[in-house]
Amino acid sequence: LIPDGEERMSYGMPAIYRDGRPVAGYRAAKHHCSLHPMSGDVVASLTDELTDFETSEGTIRFTTSSPLPLEIVRLVIEARLAELG
Repeated sequence: LIPDGEERMSYGMPAIYRDGRPVAGYRAAKHHCSLHPMSGDVVASLTDELTDFETSEGTIRFTTSSPLPLEIVRLVIEARLAELG
């Protein structure tokens, strides 16, 4: 989704950067995994699409038994890239 992306660490988690700016980070915890689009506005703009997942400002949580569909990942990344300009 981000062919020119570069993997780095941000806030202690792996993240994808484009042009030196973070696009999204991800991490695994004991009971869930998280996608962090590095923007509360992105999560807020996709509330209708994220109703099946636990969210908080800047975080989308999911489990391995109920993974985040690729289409949702695509929407999150596209929204974040649009936000970054």
